[in-house]
Amino acid sequence: ILVSLALGGCSSRSQRTVPVSTVPNPEIEQSGDAYRMRLDNGPVRSEFTVVGTPEQVFAVVADVYKSLSIPIETIDPAAMVIGNPHHAAQRRFAGERMSTFFNCGSGPWGANADSYRIEMSILTHVAPANPGSVTVRTTVNATGQTLSGASKNQVACGSTGRLEQIIHDRVMNRLAAQMGSGGAR
Repeated sequence: ILVSLALGGCSSRSQRTVPVSTVPNPEIEQSGDAYRMRLDNGPVRSEFTVVGTPEQVFAVVADVYKSLSIPIETIDPAAMVIGNPHHAAQRRFAGERMSTFFNCGSGPWGANADSYRIEMSILTHVAPANPGSVTVRTTVNATGQTLSGASKNQVACGSTGRLEQIIHDRVMNRLAAQMGSGGAR
């Protein structure tokens, strides 16, 4: 049996030219009205800074989630956290195969993500940065579960970074469009 392990940070691919950096993945916990973010050394999250107000960028992020058909279950304008900690899908997501977004290993028929039911936690936090700019942090975590066979155990699925990249690109494009049409709504 040959086992291979792909580590996201250890590839020979060239870096992307868009301004998305990855930092240790936070775990966002909710307790009542408070949110606590804890960093670990697990998967990565995307983080980028844009020109705008927190309110403007928060509204754009909400529009981006809707454009991706991600139901918004968590929306906290005071904490500037938005997303869905329990979004489930199988086979396709945002018009693409699941394996485009998640790595859950592979089996005899290819990438497991394409045949598993994937439960995702997709959360974005918007925070003021320098005057006139905002930091946008998106965290994507996922687990997968086979839909056939005797084993129904969940497995951790790593993000490929593609979903985070799509969110980044759409936020940037929508903000540019707003600036081109006179700024914030």
